Amino acid sequence: MIPQLLKDVLSIMIAHTLADWRLDVNAIFQDIWALRLSADSKKFDDYDIAHMPDYFNDWWKESLGCCRVSDMLPKSCVQDVMDLVRWHFSQLPDHVRTGLLPYIVQGPDELPDTPGSTSCVQWHRTPIGRELVDMLQIRMMNLRRSSDQLAGLVGPIDEITKAVSSSQALIDQLNIDDSQAMVTIPLDWALYQTYLAGELVHEIFTSTILHRPVKDMDLGLLDIDTCIALEQLANVMATAYSNPVHLKIDMVRYNDALDKDESGRSEKREEILFNKFPPEKDRFLTTPSVVIDSGGRIIVWYLPGALTAMIMNDIHGATHSMSGLMKHSITTGKISQWRTHRSNFHPSPDGIITPGCINISPAWFQQEREKHGFPNLDPEDGFSPEVSAALKGDAGRNIMASLQRSSIIVSAALRVIHPDLYWAGMETQVRLGKWAAQYQLDDMHHHLQCWTSIFNVVSIICNRRTPPHRDPKCRPAAFDIMTTAGVYQPVIMDFMNLGIKFLYDSGLILASSC
Repeated sequence: MIPQLLKDVLSIMIAHTLADWRLDVNAIFQDIWALRLSADSKKFDDYDIAHMPDYFNDWWKESLGCCRVSDMLPKSCVQDVMDLVRWHFSQLPDHVRTGLLPYIVQGPDELPDTPGSTSCVQWHRTPIGRELVDMLQIRMMNLRRSSDQLAGLVGPIDEITKAVSSSQALIDQLNIDDSQAMVTIPLDWALYQTYLAGELVHEIFTSTILHRPVKDMDLGLLDIDTCIALEQLANVMATAYSNPVHLKIDMVRYNDALDKDESGRSEKREEILFNKFPPEKDRFLTTPSVVIDSGGRIIVWYLPGALTAMIMNDIHGATHSMSGLMKHSITTGKISQWRTHRSNFHPSPDGIITPGCINISPAWFQQEREKHGFPNLDPEDGFSPEVSAALKGDAGRNIMASLQRSSIIVSAALRVIHPDLYWAGMETQVRLGKWAAQYQLDDMHHHLQCWTSIFNVVSIICNRRTPPHRDPKCRPAAFDIMTTAGVYQPVIMDFMNLGIKFLYDSGLILASSC
C-alpha cells in the first residue's frame, strides 16, 4: 500500500508537471510544505508518519523512472521524500518533463575521461544512495542525543543503525560494481576509436540539450569525415530528444502478455493482442522523434537524416562488395524461413545491388549452439564461438574493413540511446578478445581487434520486404538499431502494435526496443 503522504507529494509533482514544462521546483516544495504533518504516534491524521506502512522501491522506481534506491525505503517523513525529489528534479534539463527518458540520466558535471567509464545510470544511483545515508545518519545522531524523543521514533535505534549500515554497504557495493564495470580497451583495437566516437556524440548531445559549450575531446584516429558524421548524428539525436511522442501503451505489460517464443506471425494471436492493447490513434512520423510509452520509457528513437552522404556511400560500397554472398543467401525452401526466402526479395532497378541477407560476426555460435554468459571455459567444454563464414579469408577481412566507419556511427548512437547496453557490448568484445588470445584462436582475435561495432552481429539486408514479426530471442529492454542507404522509392516501416508508421528514407537510423 502506498502511504497517503507519498501519494499527495506525487500528486503535487504531477500537477506542476502537467501545468508547465519549465518546472518551478520552489513552487512544488511550497505546496508540499503546506501539507499537514504529524510525527506523534498518538495522533491519526492523514499524514501520521509513525503509522506509515513500509513501501518497496519497485513502485518508487516505476513511478519516478530515474530514481534508483536499493532494497526497501525506510519508513519516511515528508522531508526525506522532498530531499530525494529535489535532487531528482535538479538533475533534469529545465525543458524536459520528468520521467520521460529513463536511459538518459544526467550524471556529475565532470564525466570520467577514461576508457570504459561507468554508465550514467550508475553515476545517478550513487548520489541518491549517499543522500539516503546522510539523512539516516543525521536522524540517528539526533535521536541518540534526545532520549526523551524515543516515544516518537519511527523505529528503534537499532533498526535505524542497521539501515545506515545497509545503506553504506550499498554505496560500497556500487563503488565495487563501478570498478568492475570499467572496461580497459586496448589502444590498438579499432574498438577504442568507437569508444572515442561514443564519447564525442554523448558530449555534443548533452551540450546541445543543456545549452552549454562542447568540451574539448580526444579524437584519436577519427578522421574529419567521421567527426562530421558524428556531429550530425548527435544533433539529430538532440532534435529527436526534444520531440517526444507519448503513447498510452505500457510496454512492460505488453511484453508480459506475450507468449514464450512469440513470433508475431500469427494473425489470430496478433488480433488478440491488438484488442487487448489497442493504439489510441494512428500516427505517421517523418521528423526526428522519440516514442515514449505510458511508463516514461523510450521505446523508439527515429532519426531521419542521421547519416551523412559519406557514410551512406560507405554502406553502399560495402554492400556491393558482398554481391556473391548475397546471391547465395537466398533460399527456396520453407516460406516460414522468411528472412532469406526468395519471395520477399526484389531486384534493384539498376541491377548494381544484389538482393540477399547475410549475417557477419567476429565470434558467434552456430544455430542451436547458443550459450549465455562470459567465456570462462575451455572450448572443448562447449563454449565454442566461431568467426562467421562471411568473414573468413581475405574477402571477409575486406568486408569488415569496409563496414568499420558505419559501425562506429551506429555504436556511437547507442552510447546515448542505452548506455548500459553500450558498455555491456564493450565488455563483451574485449573479454571475447582475451579469450580468443588465451586459446590461440588467431583468426578470431584478429577480427575482434578490427571490429568496431558494439553489437556482436551485423545483418546486411538488401531489397527485402519484411513481414510483421518479432524476434523471440531479443530481450524486451534491449535495442535493435537499423540503418538505411541507397536510392529507392518511398518505404514505410509500420509498427502496427503501436499504431505508428515511419517514413523509412535513405540515411536514417531507427532504434527500437524489441
